Amino acid sequence: MNTNKKKTEFKKPNIFVYKLLAFFVRIYLWIKFKPEYKLDELKNIDGPAVILCSHTSNLDFLLLAVGLLPVRPTYIMSNHFFVHPKIGKLLAPLHAIPKKMFCADVNAIRQIMRASKSGNVIVMFPEGRLSCCGHTVGLADGTPELLKKLGVDVYWVVENGLYKALPKWGKAGIRKGPVSIEGGKLFEGSELKALSVSDIEARLADAIRHDDESVYVGETYKCDKPALGLEGILYKCPVCGKEFSMVSYAHTLKCKACGTVWELNEKYELSRRIESGARDNVHECNYNDARDGLDFNSINAWFDWEQDAIDLDKGLECDCILATPGEDGINDRNAGKGHISINREDIHFVGECFGQPLEFTEKTSFIKAFPATVGDHFDIYSNKIMYNIIPQPNPDESIKWVQFLDKLNSK
Repeated sequence: MNTNKKKTEFKKPNIFVYKLLAFFVRIYLWIKFKPEYKLDELKNIDGPAVILCSHTSNLDFLLLAVGLLPVRPTYIMSNHFFVHPKIGKLLAPLHAIPKKMFCADVNAIRQIMRASKSGNVIVMFPEGRLSCCGHTVGLADGTPELLKKLGVDVYWVVENGLYKALPKWGKAGIRKGPVSIEGGKLFEGSELKALSVSDIEARLADAIRHDDESVYVGETYKCDKPALGLEGILYKCPVCGKEFSMVSYAHTLKCKACGTVWELNEKYELSRRIESGARDNVHECNYNDARDGLDFNSINAWFDWEQDAIDLDKGLECDCILATPGEDGINDRNAGKGHISINREDIHFVGECFGQPLEFTEKTSFIKAFPATVGDHFDIYSNKIMYNIIPQPNPDESIKWVQFLDKLNSK
């Protein structure tokens, strides 16, 4: 191999590290789930190729990695992981490609092109973020255009049961239950040039469309504390209307304002009960649209109701702590602080970062979505710099910012 080719070649994951990790991951997944693999069309695929995968759990890339063996793919991952003090170091030998989410990232595109020309199998998560409720959340801009530019074979992959095994909002660890992964070929590389961007987008969206609530219905996902953390996404009481008064326990979610309690079992079945004296408290909340009759038997239905109830004309604002990478490239959780607001047109921040004044404004039409860590922060990029916005005094408010922008951009 000549020197120029060595310089332009994009390395695959380190074979020793990858096989060692895969060995232990395979055993771990078998003990936890005994997963079912339906990936015959992807076995021993030759690069260059692209695999487009739904994103419902932080476990999905592990399941895919084992299912693709002995293929060692190149993963496209959020820059969020690369600036983490521990995870970033683990990613180095895997030669994954960092991507700034929901903003143009020319460097990531260049690296993807290099990886493709080097004959790599590239794994992408075209939604651009992890779903809060186990269903697809729409495609990030630019994926169809990138596929046309690459002109290689494209495959689809969907995981079943992984959201239930490790929900984004959960605080009780991994839950043991049924899990499977399936996939197939979506496009021949030779046909992409003739297809329109809209045709590619429609076929892609249909291929990875998924809702984990509709699979393995009635199956048990063993967990001692199945409801713990649920207030991170279900923050508005359907009975009294109070926001951010919910508190979760091992098996229940309770509104501190009116006393209503919901139970979540290991089958993800949600049921409501009103404790003694709680109904009287509903009227003390002074909520004009109190709905004693409104009930939800699924997390998704409740979450969607919350988003539908958001008034886009009122906007949001809060004080916040700012986290962003320092000079060492590691995310600093106390980089700064300030005030952030959002309305139909703009997202505006004013404050300080690393002791210096910082102010920026981004158009909501440009920032398509907020990736978020439930109960902690949401992310925004400005001038190609990632900022974690940690709402104060209540980081649980992060999810309402996510819903606001999702509702706005769904119009």
